[in-house]
Amino acid sequence: MSPVKSPIEDADYRPEVTDSISQPLSSAIPHRVTPSSYSTSLLDTTEELNQEIAKLRIETRDIASQLEMTKKESVKYRKAKANLESKIDTLEQKIILSYIMSSVREDVQQKIHESGDFRALFENTTFCNSFVLSIDIRRSTELMLKARKPERFAEFIIVLCQGLSQIILGNFGVFDKFTGDGILAFFPDFCSGSDAGLLTIDSALKCHEFFAEHYKASRHCFTSDVEGIGLGIGIDFGTTYMVKIQGSLTLVGSPVVYACRMSGARAGDTLMNQPGFDQVINKYGTYFDFEETTLNIKNEGETIAYRVIGNGLNYNPVQPDWDELVKQFASRAQNGLKHRMAERRSRIRLRSGADRRKFKDSNYGGPELRSHRDRRTGKDRRKYC
Repeated sequence: MSPVKSPIEDADYRPEVTDSISQPLSSAIPHRVTPSSYSTSLLDTTEELNQEIAKLRIETRDIASQLEMTKKESVKYRKAKANLESKIDTLEQKIILSYIMSSVREDVQQKIHESGDFRALFENTTFCNSFVLSIDIRRSTELMLKARKPERFAEFIIVLCQGLSQIILGNFGVFDKFTGDGILAFFPDFCSGSDAGLLTIDSALKCHEFFAEHYKASRHCFTSDVEGIGLGIGIDFGTTYMVKIQGSLTLVGSPVVYACRMSGARAGDTLMNQPGFDQVINKYGTYFDFEETTLNIKNEGETIAYRVIGNGLNYNPVQPDWDELVKQFASRAQNGLKHRMAERRSRIRLRSGADRRKFKDSNYGGPELRSHRDRRTGKDRRKYC
């Protein structure tokens, strides 16, 4: 297939390559924004958020203890239970907010802090259109076995993840997770803006460059230089669903699956799935060459993919206008909030008595108001059950 071409100008963004790889092993993989890079006001905000989370944890434990003590007193029990559920809900929101703040660049953090509407796009959005970027270190197991010492390989991975995360955050991406031998990130429409596709491709190409430089500078950490070492990067586009799991925000959906499958490319290659290619070919075909190829996917066989190659032309991605994005996607966040509140009310309604039924009737639609004889007083009263 003849090369197809894509439009824009090369932002002079390049990650700083860390010369030293002798960071202490006790530090965690630095795939988040480091607090030392924060402005003073943002650092205070982050510290305040952490203090609120700690305070809410203590209050939740105290209320849970109070709940046990007042269990026999029904009125107090219901009030304490409602208070506990409210505190738990607030705690969950604070934890999610803390996770979001550590997954985006500093100016996005600042905007989240200043604008409740922009924060709501992260907290309440249930689905969005996203470019998903999956990075896999090809032959990472062999690379680990070639390390002269385990500590050397750990140092290599630490600096690598730091550099890759800086590239993704620098291009207005959201860093999802470090997978052990790779990275998952996404570029949602409500945060990365109209040039999300360009920012994703630019991130992929810069990640390849960074890995090549870092691996060359780190050859002394390994007993031999193995062929085929590099990054396999996959990109896809589509509707993704934002879910909250274990206090973190992550994406699920077909684009995530196929981006990860496309990252099984050869070392040094970036492959796009068909939906992603359809989104970028007309808009950015001048600035990149796209070569049709195939990738063997487990249980699917040979699948068509498009290799992305930079052609040297400069491009300049448009910085997202978050105020306009808030106006554009506000209704989506509001619908997400309504859905979340409806789910919460449903859980409370079931806990109020429905969960004590045996659910013999498959058409059961919730608790019913029934007559009930109070054994203690001998009087009839109405209750939900």
